[in-house]
Amino acid sequence: MVVGKTALTAVALGLTADSRVLGKAVDAQKDVPIEAGTVPTCTTPARVAAAQKKLSVLQWAIPGVTGALPSSVPSPVSRSALRR
Repeated sequence: MVVGKTALTAVALGLTADSRVLGKAVDAQKDVPIEAGTVPTCTTPARVAAAQKKLSVLQWAIPGVTGALPSSVPSPVSRSALRR
C-alpha cells in the first residue's frame, strides 16, 4: 500500500513538474496566436501547439492521478480522540 501511494505521489509530482515546464515554454512565447492556454490556432507555431496539446492532457491527468491516491482514513483511536 505504501509503495503504491509513493509511486502515485511520484507520478503526480512528475506530471506537475512537466506541466510547469510546458506552461513556462508557452508563456515565454509572447507574440504567438493562441485560442486559449491549451488551445492552439491553425497559425500557432508547431512547438507551442505541441506544448499546448500536452498541457490539455495534463490538466486532466494530474487531478486523475491525485484522485487515485487513497485517502487517509482515521484509525479508531484517532476517531475516539476527535470525539472528546
